[in-house]
Amino acid sequence: MSVNRTSPHLRHRAAVWGILLVAIAPRLACADAVPAPVPAATPASSATPTPTDATALPAIAPAPDAQSAAQAAIAAALAAANAAPVDTSPTAAADAAASLQLANGHDLQALYQAMWAMPAQRPILSLGFGTPEGRTFLLQKIGDPTESPAHRLALIEALRLAGPVYQSKFSDITAISWGITGKPDAKNSSYLAYTAQLALDNIQNEELAIALLKTLHWLAAGPSATHRDPEVQADWDDAAAILAQLYAQTSSGPIRYEVEQLALLISPAAFATLQSKSGPLLSLINRAYKDETPIAATLVVTGKAKPVQVINLIVDYDYQMLPGADKINKAEVVLTPLHPDATNSSEYVFARRTLPFFSDKPVGSGTDHVIFPVQVPHNEYRVFYRFRVVDPHVPTDPGVVVSEGQGVVVDL
Repeated sequence: MSVNRTSPHLRHRAAVWGILLVAIAPRLACADAVPAPVPAATPASSATPTPTDATALPAIAPAPDAQSAAQAAIAAALAAANAAPVDTSPTAAADAAASLQLANGHDLQALYQAMWAMPAQRPILSLGFGTPEGRTFLLQKIGDPTESPAHRLALIEALRLAGPVYQSKFSDITAISWGITGKPDAKNSSYLAYTAQLALDNIQNEELAIALLKTLHWLAAGPSATHRDPEVQADWDDAAAILAQLYAQTSSGPIRYEVEQLALLISPAAFATLQSKSGPLLSLINRAYKDETPIAATLVVTGKAKPVQVINLIVDYDYQMLPGADKINKAEVVLTPLHPDATNSSEYVFARRTLPFFSDKPVGSGTDHVIFPVQVPHNEYRVFYRFRVVDPHVPTDPGVVVSEGQGVVVDL
């Protein structure tokens, strides 16, 4: 954009920014080099942050009265981020003042540099990206493989704080409040769909993909989730189609679990499209490791007690109960070999005496201890939960499998 040097308004703005940048110059000088500025977004009538029409999708937008609720939700996130003890030093006070000025100025390059020069001020600085151009800037930086992994993750957090409505703009930003103006345009400029596309494009980078999915989850679960603007919902619906591709193409249990949870928030149709085996109980074994010390125990094998050497496998899990989960009365831990051969081609199933989950906590996490024979052949295994509904009055009833969860790989 060319600058009219005869404009008093622009000369005044340049003077203000000159003073501000001098104030924070020592820290900006230490920040990473900044790539060329990202072009501003095109007008709303034709703009879409997606690189191609193939990635255009529907979106989630707040209802007419939902902007204040969205602001409250973001304020809560900022409060959590600022929960640490307050630094009252002169340097911290100067940084806080500078971050507010930068956030209200919406100068994207200055904000970008300040994110690394003043990391403690990132929650406030992130609000400065709350414009259409700012959201496009963040998406382009997140999608840039030359950005460091730490920077990309920090910018994903900034994207979360920038809110779900592409055309909205944050103004009058203070440490505790700010204004939001603007309404969703057609399909919310495919903003949420493009974010989902970024997760798909980074399918091999589990940490980055999960961070993007968690940001989308937070946006989908916001105060406007129960009364979404039709254009925003259209954006979410398109995002759901991309998420279904991600779900089908990855074997990562943590990614698939995040997609399942997000699809539930988008719509029943979005979840159904996944064709998930989770049924009424979403579950994820997100970590598994074994106690290397064999333990002497007695197991019942084909109806007879038999002393064997066993291993204690410790698993950490997450879960979310859906309607019908209360009928589940049998849980199993399943080990499926990743490299089957003639001597090790079947799965190993270990029944749990008690369910690892509790019906009074519909969403949660925990740790389970699974005892299995040491004779399990050495291999890499995918470990996950399987749930059944059995007839408690028929001891031999194998039951019906109603849920299979997501898991991780463990080397045994």
